Amino acid sequence: MMRIAILGFLIFVSLQLQAQENGKSKLPNVRHTALEFTMDGIALYKGKPFTGSSVLLWENNKVNEQFHWVEGIKEGLYREYTKDGTLVTVLNYSNGTKHGPYEYYYANGPKQSEGTFVNGELDGLVTGYYATGIKKYAVNYSNGIRNGASLTWFKNGAPEQVAFYVNNIPQGEVLEYYPDSLLYSISDFQMGIRNGRHYQFHRRSGCPAMESYYKKGKPDSVKRIWNELNCLLIQEEHYLLGNKHGVFIKYDANGDTLSVENFKNNILDGEFMQWDSRKVAQPVRSRKTGLDVNLYTIERGVDVIGQFSEGKKDGFWRYGMFTNYQHREGNYADDVMVGEWHFFDLNGKLLMKQWYDESGNITKEKKYKRPRKNNK
Repeated sequence: MMRIAILGFLIFVSLQLQAQENGKSKLPNVRHTALEFTMDGIALYKGKPFTGSSVLLWENNKVNEQFHWVEGIKEGLYREYTKDGTLVTVLNYSNGTKHGPYEYYYANGPKQSEGTFVNGELDGLVTGYYATGIKKYAVNYSNGIRNGASLTWFKNGAPEQVAFYVNNIPQGEVLEYYPDSLLYSISDFQMGIRNGRHYQFHRRSGCPAMESYYKKGKPDSVKRIWNELNCLLIQEEHYLLGNKHGVFIKYDANGDTLSVENFKNNILDGEFMQWDSRKVAQPVRSRKTGLDVNLYTIERGVDVIGQFSEGKKDGFWRYGMFTNYQHREGNYADDVMVGEWHFFDLNGKLLMKQWYDESGNITKEKKYKRPRKNNK
C-alpha cells in the first residue's frame, strides 16, 4: 500500500510538472556534481535555478541518490541506493521539505520503516520492522511528536510494550511483557511521571513479584515483594511521598518473619524486632540399636527487641533473648548505654552486671562465678 501511495504521489507530481511545461521539451537530467548551490540551498545549473532531475553516482557509476528540482528547490520523489544498487530510501519533497509517504530499507533489502512526513515532521502512524520482516514498533506522531498509541515487539514477534503518549511522554497505563508474551509489569503514568500502580510479575511462576504505588514520581503507600519459587511474601514496606514511613517487615523464603522496623520520614522510630532460629535436640530411642539418639528440629523466636527514637536507640533493649548469642539487656538514652546492664552466657545464666553513666562510661561492674563441675 505504501509503494502504491508513493507511485500515486509521483504520478501526481509528474502530471503537475508536465502541465507547467505546457508541452515543452522533456526536463533535463544532469549529474548532481554539475549543480552549484547558493547560501540558502538553491540549486543552480549554468547559473540559473534548476528544474529537472539530478543523479549522484557511486565510484562504480551506479546511482547513489536521485533528486528532483523545481526552480532550484527539491520537489517530488527522492531515492537513495547502496553501491550494489539496493534501494534504501524512498521519500518525497514539497517546496524543499520532506512531505508525504516515505520508506526506509535495510542495506540487504528488507523494509526498515515506513510512515509519512508533513511539512518536514513525522505525522501519523510510523511503523518499523526487524530485518526478518517482523514488526518492531508502531508509533503515532503528530507534527513530529509522539502522540497516541505506541506499540513495540520483540524479535520473535511477541509484544514488548503497550503505551500511550501525549506530547512525547507516557500517559496512563503502560504494559510490558517478557519475550514469551507473559506480562512483566503494569505501570501508571501521569504526564511522564509514575503516578499510581507499579506491579511486576515473575516470569516462571506468573505470581506477583512486586506491588508498589507512586505519587508524583515518588513511592507512596505500601510496597510488597514476593519470592518467585513459592510466591510467598518476603518484604513489606511503607512510604510517604518517597520517604520510608511506617512499618518495614522482612520474611524468609518460608514466610517466617525476620525483622520488623518502623520509620518516620526515613528515620528509624518505634519498635524494632529481629527473629532468629536455633536447633533443638529431641532424644529418641533408636529401634535398630536401642540407643538414644538426638533428632534436631528448628525453632524460631524473637531474638532482639528494642525501641528507636528519631534514629537512635532509646529505652530498654534485649539481645540474644532466644539464641543466647551475645545475650544482654539494658537501657539506651540517645543511642548510649546507660544504667544497669545484664550479660548472660550461652545457657542464659547471668555472667555479669555493669552500670553506665549518662555518657556511656562504666561506673561499676559485678561478675558472677559459674558453679564448677565435679570431676569424678
